[in-house]
Amino acid sequence: MTEVHDLNCEAKKPSGWKIASAIFVRVIYATFSVVIVVAVARELRDSTGRLRGVNLAKLYDQHGPAAIGIPVAGVVALMLVSLARALDGPMSLDVFGVRSEGAPAICIVWSIVFLVMGLSFRALW
Repeated sequence: MTEVHDLNCEAKKPSGWKIASAIFVRVIYATFSVVIVVAVARELRDSTGRLRGVNLAKLYDQHGPAAIGIPVAGVVALMLVSLARALDGPMSLDVFGVRSEGAPAICIVWSIVFLVMGLSFRALW
């Protein structure tokens, strides 16, 4: 009986290649993240001279719905869908014969809410 138990424990151990590949993937993701942060910091440092001539008041006056409204619409859509899920539980959706449950249903509902808000900004702009 103990021999079978020992064989089962050995079978559950991950292989050396699996551990090495997991470490390699983590190193690649960490390196990629550092490169992105450095590139963004460098771009911000280099572009400060180019942004001095931009009149922000005029920019927001002309493009307010796009600059402020669209991000706010995304956050509001996320809050509405999250609130609906928190109050009602798991979502399921059946539209025109297409049925989805769980996370895909949430993504579809969020997309619909965001699209409606975006179209309303476009209609009022």
